Order: sequence, then C-alpha cells, then structure tokens
Amino acid sequence: MIRLLFLLLCLAPPALAGPWLRAEGTGFSAASTDLAPPSEPALPPDVAAQYPVDLYNSIYVEYGLTPRLTVGIDGGSDINGNGVGLAFLRIPLFEKPKGRAAAEFAVGARWSGAEITPIIRPGLSWGRGLTLLGRDGWTSVDASLAIPGNGDKVLAKLDAMLGLNAGDRMKLMLGLTLERPAPTLSPSIALKISTTLHLTLGLKLRGNADRSHGLTLGIWQTF
Repeated sequence: MIRLLFLLLCLAPPALAGPWLRAEGTGFSAASTDLAPPSEPALPPDVAAQYPVDLYNSIYVEYGLTPRLTVGIDGGSDINGNGVGLAFLRIPLFEKPKGRAAAEFAVGARWSGAEITPIIRPGLSWGRGLTLLGRDGWTSVDASLAIPGNGDKVLAKLDAMLGLNAGDRMKLMLGLTLERPAPTLSPSIALKISTTLHLTLGLKLRGNADRSHGLTLGIWQTF
C-alpha cells in the first residue's frame, strides 16, 4: 500500500503545469517539500528515529524551447529511498476564447532501492483565464496516465486547479486531485518576494484514512 501511495504521489504531472506553454527562451522552476505525520504502517525504527514525519521532496522545471514546444523535468523522492524522474515535452492543441488545450508526453523511471522501472506518462490539459470576485484568475484540468514498463497497473489521475490573483504579491489556489484510492484537496497560497521568486505554503487534505493530512512548503522561480 505504501508503495502504491508513493506512485500516486509522484507519477502525475504537477498541478502547476496546465496547458500554458513557456515563452521561447524563458523558464520556470519549483521545488517543494511535503510534510505529514507518519502513515501506517509505521516507518522502520531506524528511519523513524531520524525522521519523525513522512517527507517527500520534489522538483519541477520547464523551459520554452520554441513558441510551440515547452520541455522540462519533474521528479522527487521520499525518505525511504523511493524516487521518480521524468523528462517531458508539451505542445499546444488549440487556443480559443473559452480555453486552450495542450498535450504532454513524459518518459523516465521510478526506483525503489536497486529496483528501477521505466515509465511513460501521456497527458492532456485544458485551462483558461477568468475573473472571480473582481479579481483575475485561472482554472485548469490535467489528466494523465502513468504506464509502468514492467506490467504493473496503469495509474490514472485528474488534477483540477482554481487560482486567483489576490493582489500584486499574492496568489490563492485550490487544487483537487482525483485518484485511487481517495481524492486530495490542496488549498495553498503563493507570496511574491521578488520579481522572480514566490514562496508557497499549502495543505494536503487527504480523503484516505491510511494517509495523514500534510503541509507543503515550496519556492517558485522564473528565469
């Protein structure tokens, strides 16, 4: 069960992604840490002594290679030696007044100790800008399938995001992740600390009794 929960966490595209492509020659990066009380079953005693919480570190980078092609990497690892790393590309499908869509394809591998499994992850995304409560914002939906190369189960995931610019220096976001075995609600806030940096703080409110609610801390940077 713990292995399945890790795969569900790390094999879907970040809610940051959406259908928007980066302008040519520009980029975006995000690093975050998810913290939560230990889930059942408990961590091995030697690990629990060093880490009184479940910990998952992730990184995401995207870059506008051309006006119609964004490339990047995303991945992460937990305190038990499980990890994943993928390289992806994103291309536009259409752009209309009521929204835009993009396709994404990622390839990479997951690992657990010495065991390495290749992964492919096709995905589709849709999004649009909006105005809510007199503020500019956006909404997006990302769907993906993580397909292991060893014949394990295909993992389907759907991420929905609603974001609102609450001022010149603050963004409010509410994410909903639909996956097996249970959904996760993720309210968060991003605070602008410079022209290129945001600090982020969020919660992970999980619908699965086997997993504890958690806290997410992160940083965004444009370049």
